[in-house]
Amino acid sequence: MARRRFQRGSLILRGTRVKKWVGKWREDEIEPSGRVRRVQRREVIGSKEEYPTRKLAQRALDQRLSDVNSLTYRARPTATFREFAIKWQNKVLTQHKPSTQSADRSRIRTHLVPVFGDACLKDLSAEMVQSFVAHRRSSLGAKSTRNLIGSPFSETH
Repeated sequence: MARRRFQRGSLILRGTRVKKWVGKWREDEIEPSGRVRRVQRREVIGSKEEYPTRKLAQRALDQRLSDVNSLTYRARPTATFREFAIKWQNKVLTQHKPSTQSADRSRIRTHLVPVFGDACLKDLSAEMVQSFVAHRRSSLGAKSTRNLIGSPFSETH
């Protein structure tokens, strides 16, 4: 799904002692049910000292909105890793052999959900995953680490 329309956002100067530029815009999010929802975002762009004029602050906001205004923009999911794991187990894991199901459920329950369970899927990064792998590598054997990395979600996408 492509972006709905081009946005410039709105810019407000807030604060009494330290004046800050605050930008507002809308982004699409995919709810766990699959419905796309538009939510309003707000973010401090910078202080009045950093951006002395409105035009400079607007340029900074435009850079922030370049992702949303891109032709390749796609709504991001808001589901947590735990919700995704449950959904994946119910829809995909049931298609695997019973021995694979048992091992993958154990890995999800023991290793993945305790670390990533409450994180939103959109917030997971390569850095977080690499940190997880490095930490597990010190406590698990080489083969167990390889099995953990290679499954269970690597076959989907």
